[in-house]
Amino acid sequence: MALALIMVVLASLPLCCGVLRQYGKIIAGFAIVLGLVSLAIPLLGSMGACGPFVDAICNERCGGYECTATERDDMSSLCNALGFLVVYIGAFGWATCILGIVAASLGCCVCCGCCKAKMDEPAPGGQPAVVVGSVQQVA
Repeated sequence: MALALIMVVLASLPLCCGVLRQYGKIIAGFAIVLGLVSLAIPLLGSMGACGPFVDAICNERCGGYECTATERDDMSSLCNALGFLVVYIGAFGWATCILGIVAASLGCCVCCGCCKAKMDEPAPGGQPAVVVGSVQQVA
């Protein structure tokens, strides 16, 4: 979630504030890639936690009964399914998905040159016009 939030803030700088416009394409690339990667990070975290959990269950069974390969596979698939639901619903994985999508979308907007991310265009005719006049003071 922190990675996606950082990318949202970083992509907003050239897009909304006009700051770091000269690095807009680089920022946009990072925002798009890391925003999409942040969608999968909770899933990878939940999948990595099930192996040691299943091993602990099989080693702690009463009576010294060892788990078969089918039982291990069944417990592992159940753990992965529940882990997916717990991570994305209970552990704010949904917020990571929202922030990742927003970061990737902002990166696309920076690439297109929307809002203040648009680089300044030179004035037509080469040189900018100079206005000469006098200012009168009112007493």
